[in-house]
Amino acid sequence: MLAEELTQPDWYDNAQCRGTDTSLFFSEADNVAVTIAKSVCIPCPVRELCLEYAIAMDQPAGVWGGKTTTERKRIKRRRRVQVA
Repeated sequence: MLAEELTQPDWYDNAQCRGTDTSLFFSEADNVAVTIAKSVCIPCPVRELCLEYAIAMDQPAGVWGGKTTTERKRIKRRRRVQVA
């Protein structure tokens, strides 16, 4: 486990989801939960930082920055293609 994963990132203090039940963000098999989680992310002032954190840390599950695991994998793939 990386040291960065053991502490909350600085931006988390400003996250819209702070204080929300985290299980909501880790219920990707439940379309309703994903929709609700994404709706929490929409107005979040640190949504982009959250998304970039999840991509950089290769978070294996959950809605981060308004994106599901599958959506984050697509973003990573597109970025690799753009660099190549």
